[in-house]
Amino acid sequence: MSVRGIDSFKADLHKYPHPYGIIGAGYNGIKAALFLQKDGQTDFTIFDRYDRVGGHAWLESANKTTRLQTEFSAYHLWYGEEWSVEGVKKCGGPPRDWEMWPSRDRILEHFDLCVQEYGLLAHCQLGVNVELAELQGKLTDEDRSFRFACQPVLPNRKDEQGGTKLAHQTKTTSEGYAAGFTPDKSREAFIFTCSCFCIWPGNLINP
Repeated sequence: MSVRGIDSFKADLHKYPHPYGIIGAGYNGIKAALFLQKDGQTDFTIFDRYDRVGGHAWLESANKTTRLQTEFSAYHLWYGEEWSVEGVKKCGGPPRDWEMWPSRDRILEHFDLCVQEYGLLAHCQLGVNVELAELQGKLTDEDRSFRFACQPVLPNRKDEQGGTKLAHQTKTTSEGYAAGFTPDKSREAFIFTCSCFCIWPGNLINP
């Protein structure tokens, strides 16, 4: 028996009318992007108010003496069957030679290497604070969407231990650190529309 006119018996990927939105370029945000990419989904954008990937936990909370004391796989971004099987060459292949308890700087190196090797930087809007996520339509509508109000902000993080607190650390309010970031007047605020999104609070404590 032959069947004509069918390219594949696999179900087609669902096509949303708008991109996916990912708020937070830390571990969970980047991992979410990796899974989307692995699933064949390339229409997504990652937002983060910091000017580099890594997330609040490793860009702000950790210091030069911090070590990740956990199981080997937990913070190696490309670790797992999907990215570390034999034959995979990205990020140097399976991370056999990486430390069991990597330092803060080594962890940030993991982030940078991963987003570069997997082409995720092209999907990143760094130095951008998502001030508002507003539902458009009913949540149960198939064509509903979310409207992000995006405000570019100036780089503001500490690369060295010690010294005084930064503005966003001293101006923390009920809104978290976001209220302390200074708008970047050289870049215009903009609206981003997505069909669905996920959000990863910074260090699980700061919105």
